[in-house]
Amino acid sequence: MKIFKSEAARCLLLILLCSCLASFSFSRAEQQETATSLDPGTDIKAKLDNAIDVKKVKPGQEISAYTIKSIKVGKKVALPKGTELIGVVREVSYQEGAINESTLKMEFNRIILSNQEMELSTVLIDVGYSMLPSTPEPLFREDEQRQTGTGGLLKGGIEESAQAASHPDTMMVSVRENGTIVVKGAIINLEPGTRITLRLKKNLNIPQ
Repeated sequence: MKIFKSEAARCLLLILLCSCLASFSFSRAEQQETATSLDPGTDIKAKLDNAIDVKKVKPGQEISAYTIKSIKVGKKVALPKGTELIGVVREVSYQEGAINESTLKMEFNRIILSNQEMELSTVLIDVGYSMLPSTPEPLFREDEQRQTGTGGLLKGGIEESAQAASHPDTMMVSVRENGTIVVKGAIINLEPGTRITLRLKKNLNIPQ
């Protein structure tokens, strides 16, 4: 009788253990299925909420933007259109004179997802021409060549040398690898609604 009880207890314990392991495995599988991650190199298309005039803005000033295009992972929308991005102005400079020159570095380092503020690691790779109302087209297009200041040609993407484009009125705009916008021939004054493209530097894990 004691042997029977002992064997029954062992069987019951084994059943409970198997049940716990199965529950744990299912939970982990469920988490993996619902977790979504955007890889480094993913481009985020957005528009600025703020006006950014390098004559007025100060380093440390908070800025914001919102996504204008959803990003899918497979068939699932991972990053919806209209997602809020929060950033900060890192560096500004300008010089007025015979040749106007200005620079602006801004970094978007936070994102609002599922009512949660999360860390974001990005670099600016593209900015619109909205500093000049007569040229509303995007500064760079991935499918075209761009003229550089030295007369060379660049293809789409980040290059070792700065991306650049010449304006008919001798304005030269470039975006350095660290995301700094450099303008020769004009003072940077980005209007609300200016299009920007950010590139992820680190994985972004998105809660579902």
